Amino acid sequence: MRYDGAAEVLHDITLTLKSGSFYFLTGPVGAGKTSLLRLLSLSHPAYRGTIRVFGRDFALVGREEAARLRQRIGVVFQDFRLLEHLSAFDNVALPLRIAGADDERVAASVPEMLRWLGLDAVMEAPPRQLSMGERQLVCIARAVVTRPALLLADEPTSNVDPERAERLMHLFVQLHGLGTSVVLSTHSQDLPRRHPFPGLRLEAGRLVAAA
Repeated sequence: MRYDGAAEVLHDITLTLKSGSFYFLTGPVGAGKTSLLRLLSLSHPAYRGTIRVFGRDFALVGREEAARLRQRIGVVFQDFRLLEHLSAFDNVALPLRIAGADDERVAASVPEMLRWLGLDAVMEAPPRQLSMGERQLVCIARAVVTRPALLLADEPTSNVDPERAERLMHLFVQLHGLGTSVVLSTHSQDLPRRHPFPGLRLEAGRLVAAA
C-alpha cells in the first residue's frame, strides 16, 4: 500500500481474519496500523496484492456490490468523520438509513445505543458542540448500530476515561459474542492484558506477530 506515489507503507502482508474472531492490532506510531485498517475497510485500494472480503475479491466486484460489502463493515475512525450538518442522532442513524432500515427501527435502535453510551443529553447536538470524547462515542455508535459483520476500530478508547474505555470494551466483546469479527487498534498495554484476545503486531509496515 502507498499514498500518492510515495514509498510503500505496508509490505508483504498475508493475513486471514477468521469469521467471528477478535484481534488487537498493535505497533509503534507509524507502523501502518491505520493503513491496514483502511485496506480492510475497503476505503483504500491495494497497490498490489489481493484483498478478499466476505469471500469476494474486491478488485473484481462492481460498484453496487462494493457498496453492499462496505455496508457490512463498521469503522471507528481516529478523525471521527462525523457529518457536521447532522445531529449526533442523525449521524448514528445514517448507516441504518443507507441500509434501508425503516423509521421504526431507527427510532428504536439509535436512542438505545446513544443512551447506553451516556449520550442522552446530546442526541440533537451537532458534532461542533460535542467534546472530543463525545465525538468518539458517536463515531463508535455509528459503527456498531447496524451490528456489522466486521468491526474495525482505530484507537477507539483514546479520548475517553478508563471507566468508559472498559464499558466500550464490554460493547465490543458483546458484538464479538454475537458473531461480529473485530480488529481493534490500540497503543494501550492494559486492554490486551485484561482482555486476552489474539494480537496482530505491525512494525515498519510489516506484520511481525500474529497470535
